[in-house]
Amino acid sequence: MPQTSFAAPANSSKFGTTRVVRKDSATPPERNLIALLDAVTALSRRDEIAYVWGGRTTSSPVVCAACQRCIEKRKVNPYRRLAQCPACQQCGVDCSGFVSRVMRAAGLGSSLITSQYLIRNSKKRDLSFEFVGRNLASARPGDLIVLPDHVVIFLDRHENHKLDYVHASRFILGRPAGGIEVVVSGNLPRGQKPVTILRHKAFAGARDSMAVRQRIKAMLEYTSHKKKSMPLTRVTPNNVHLARAH
Repeated sequence: MPQTSFAAPANSSKFGTTRVVRKDSATPPERNLIALLDAVTALSRRDEIAYVWGGRTTSSPVVCAACQRCIEKRKVNPYRRLAQCPACQQCGVDCSGFVSRVMRAAGLGSSLITSQYLIRNSKKRDLSFEFVGRNLASARPGDLIVLPDHVVIFLDRHENHKLDYVHASRFILGRPAGGIEVVVSGNLPRGQKPVTILRHKAFAGARDSMAVRQRIKAMLEYTSHKKKSMPLTRVTPNNVHLARAH
């Protein structure tokens, strides 16, 4: 069915001229994957969300910004933030909390998805995910790369074996409180190798469509532009051992 767009065509001098474009005929698995990528994009652009070990809650930008200020002022250790920083109880996520929130936002489940839960249940094959293997060459957008104590959402793989992915990180350049990070052409945290790669069954048969590629491209371009505009100074919070930072 055609879809109405209010964007002016290239050969029009009038802003807001209505034109008719063809709606992308995405299959249900593709729509599920697109919903996940949209949820990932929405949270990844919220720089005020801090990394909180055990955290699984996001709130308004005002509350989340208060959490970051609290962490930066008091130098609260990532593992103690839930107990020591009251604002973190209202806003803050770790890697599992982030994955769970975007899955829930995409309508793909509501339970907490931890790396250990994924490792245990992937062996039993009683998850909402299918086992893809351990070879990163088999990964597709939206797959979960499960590490020994961490989990990231895979976006793309380059010929030089570098990866694009999204995760909640303890430390991000220019953000001492950490948060949600889009990694562009990088390595997995601490050079770890996947324990398992899982694909949600709702994505089974999803094509690597133009809509999927456009969303990933927009996410990566936004991240690259943001990094270019950031100051080069690096601020490291106290009590954070960078060798262990995700």
